[in-house]
Amino acid sequence: MFRQIRWRIAVPFVALFSILLLGLGIYLVNFIRQTKVQEFESQLSAESYLLADFIQSLSLENELDLIDLDNQAKHWAALLGARVTIIAPDGSVMGESDAVLEAMDNHLNRPEIQQALSDGFGRSIRFSQTEGENQMYIAVPVQEDGQVIAIARVALSLRQIEAEISQVVRIIILSIFTAAIFAFVLATFIADYIARPIYQLTDQIKNFSFTKPGDRLFPTSEDEIGQFARIFNELVAQLRSNMTPLKQSGVNWWLY
Repeated sequence: MFRQIRWRIAVPFVALFSILLLGLGIYLVNFIRQTKVQEFESQLSAESYLLADFIQSLSLENELDLIDLDNQAKHWAALLGARVTIIAPDGSVMGESDAVLEAMDNHLNRPEIQQALSDGFGRSIRFSQTEGENQMYIAVPVQEDGQVIAIARVALSLRQIEAEISQVVRIIILSIFTAAIFAFVLATFIADYIARPIYQLTDQIKNFSFTKPGDRLFPTSEDEIGQFARIFNELVAQLRSNMTPLKQSGVNWWLY
C-alpha cells in the first residue's frame, strides 16, 4: 500500500490533520471545563455572600444560638438548589441541609473553612464523604463588629459539569471522526491529482522504444514532471544522434 506515492501523500496528511484536530479537541474540553468551573464558582460565591448577609441580619435580632439554623440551612438549600452548611468559628456545624446535624464532624480543618477564616473567602473542590461525590465548596465568614460569628458555606455537585463535559467530548469525537473521513477523501483526491502525471509518465516510459525515431514522451503537466519529460526527450534525441554514425558504419550499437 505505502509503495504507491498517492498513499505516501494522503496518509501523512490525514494523520497530521487528525493530530491537530485531537489537540484542538483537548484544548476545547479543558477550556470548557475551566469556564464551567468559573461559572459555578461565581454562582456559589454570590449565593454564599447572600447567605452570609442573611445570617448577619438574623444575628442582629437574636443570638445565633437561639436560632434554628439547621432548618434555616434546609430552607436556603431548597431555594438555592445547593447544599448549605452553617459553621461556627470553632468548626462545629450549626446547620446542615443534606445530613443529620448530630452526625456532622467538626469542619474547622476543611480547606475552604481555613481559607475563609484567614483570607475572608474559601474555595475548595474535593470529594464529599457526606454526598459521595466531588463537590465545589465556597465559604465566606459572617462578621459582626469585626468578629467572625459564623461561616456560611454553599456547595454544589460537579456531576452537572462532568455530564456537560462528557456530552462535549462525544460531540468532539464525532466531529473529529467525521472530519478525518472527509480529510481522507480529500487527501486521496489531491494525492491522485498530484500522482496522475507520474503514473502517465511511467506508462509512457514503459512503452517507450529507442528504435522508433519518432517515439518520445509527451509532457502531461507544466510542473517538475513535465520538465522531466522534456529533459528526457532531449537526452533521447542526443543519444539517437550519437548512435546514427554507429548505425551507418554497421556496428551493432545495441551491444554497447
